[in-house]
Amino acid sequence: MKGRTYTGAPYYKATTRNEYIYWDPDCGGGGDGQQRWIIDDSEPDITKLRDLDGDGQCNYYARFDSLDKSKPPATAFWKMNCGGTKAESRLITLADITTTLTTTTVTTTSTTVSTTTISSTRTTTSTTVSSTTTSSSSKTATSTTITTSTITHTGTSSTISSTTSTTSYTGTSTTRTTVTTTTTLMVLRLTGVCPYKEFLNGLTFVEQGYTASGARYFASVEAEQYIYYDYDCNGGGNGKKR
Repeated sequence: MKGRTYTGAPYYKATTRNEYIYWDPDCGGGGDGQQRWIIDDSEPDITKLRDLDGDGQCNYYARFDSLDKSKPPATAFWKMNCGGTKAESRLITLADITTTLTTTTVTTTSTTVSTTTISSTRTTTSTTVSSTTTSSSSKTATSTTITTSTITHTGTSSTISSTTSTTSYTGTSTTRTTVTTTTTLMVLRLTGVCPYKEFLNGLTFVEQGYTASGARYFASVEAEQYIYYDYDCNGGGNGKKR
């Protein structure tokens, strides 16, 4: 999914080409069109309510008439222009895929340690003899830290894996430490919202952590929207838990 259009419906872009799938309530823009999912080479204008490709007509590769704008159907017969005079019905399958984001950070730190030795003073009963010997040595300690974080969204969960590998060099000594942590978070998808707040439909919320009460709270990956539990939302001390 690339983002959401003005109606709150998700739209999608092919990973290697400028091809799109989006929902348009009226592709001709006349105000009396059929709501449908569209496959087209024109990116939809997310600021427009209808006729999202701005051509004033219903011109596209394929369409699927649907009142459901939450997502295109997984498997359905779409009307497609296959080069003939009439549109043909073609069975199209859209499969959910796992989305993985990997970030690698490399940090290298060098520290020079200097050592100075001074010796010595010797006193006899008649003569004081002082001799001073100064010797200096330097050692460079180098530490390299590589942190790789992978976030995987699939189904109703989100998995975050973080691997930190630290390698330290001091003189002829080498120390390597590797720590791997994996966290699985809950993911929620919101549907069934009333038309007044229809932009919330289809939003995906990922668990962010816990509030002071110990309840989970969630943030949308597409917009600044949140889901959380509150003991007393008006703060008066006698509110209802919700």
